[in-house]
Amino acid sequence: MQLKSPGCTQRINPDILNNSSGAAMVFILVIAVLGGIVMSSIFFTSRLTIKRSSNRREKIGALNIAEAGKESFYAKLLNDKYFSLQPNTTVMVFADQIFGNGKFSVQCITAADIDTVTVQAWGQEGPNCVKLEIQAAVNLGLPLNFTGNVGGAVTARYSVDLTGGIDIDGRDYDSLNNLVGNGTYGVYTCMSLNINGNAAVGGNGVAPVDKKDIASVRSSVCYERGAITSAMASPEAFLGVPAGSLDQFKVSSLPSHFEGIYYIEEDCGPVHFDNCSGILIVHNSTFNTQLKINSNGSFKGLIICDEMNKINGTCDVLGAVVSLARTTSSTFGNGDAQIHYSSQLLANLINYCKNVKKGLSELSWKEMECN
Repeated sequence: MQLKSPGCTQRINPDILNNSSGAAMVFILVIAVLGGIVMSSIFFTSRLTIKRSSNRREKIGALNIAEAGKESFYAKLLNDKYFSLQPNTTVMVFADQIFGNGKFSVQCITAADIDTVTVQAWGQEGPNCVKLEIQAAVNLGLPLNFTGNVGGAVTARYSVDLTGGIDIDGRDYDSLNNLVGNGTYGVYTCMSLNINGNAAVGGNGVAPVDKKDIASVRSSVCYERGAITSAMASPEAFLGVPAGSLDQFKVSSLPSHFEGIYYIEEDCGPVHFDNCSGILIVHNSTFNTQLKINSNGSFKGLIICDEMNKINGTCDVLGAVVSLARTTSSTFGNGDAQIHYSSQLLANLINYCKNVKKGLSELSWKEMECN
């Protein structure tokens, strides 16, 4: 019997070693492939998540921009005195207005009744676009309805006397005092018109003429012996508003500058206009208050008084003047003032009355397909 030497070791079969190494390499390769797949999946998922997140952010951004456009329209409607709603119109109020990282457009649609409007607002950020459509009720605060009662640049229940160098023109001027049309009468009175000095009156396309040249155009520039209508019964009746609705605007004195409705029940003046606008009312229940103007400034809007007691200075009145006195003539003149008729300004008069509270409430809101 042969004994093994204690220092000898058993020899390993090389085939077994080769098999183990191959299995390990295969295992490592499988792990590497699986790792690559996992990493690719994570990378792809991350890119997809980032892209979706970016699209979602831009979508929300576009929605917020559309909302900003809608709010910009609301602010313009309630605060911009040069913007007003017109019946049966579609107006693009804002077009591609830059806002933040995008832009908005806003369109306003009105029907025959302008107390309700349809507002369409588009917001865009990147490739994303959102369209909103809102139905809103508009409260203009005081529903004036008087333009049919204005017969001329000056409308009077009693006689009208023109003196000095005053110029009364019934031709139509825009809100910037640019001549734009033939207009109406310079003076419309339920009694008679008397012209003295260098005073002049024009209207219905005829430039103002003085007493020397008025004979041939008198019927064009003034209307005399007009009917006394119910509109002459009070300032409220003339403006077409409910009785008592003007009480909230009654004051004891006028500020030097105002933009709104101001109502005084006693003699007023001499008034110095500092680029004022709105509606000035000087009237009491006995129809005998007097308004006296002594100004080199300007007034845009409507003046309603009982009796006009002269206009001194070079005051410019754009819009119209109304006299409600029943037994006393109104005197316009003594200075070189101008009274120009403006249908545009009168049609948008409420926008010049900043102390009239206006409001707006949303009736419906929906997101639509952007187009």
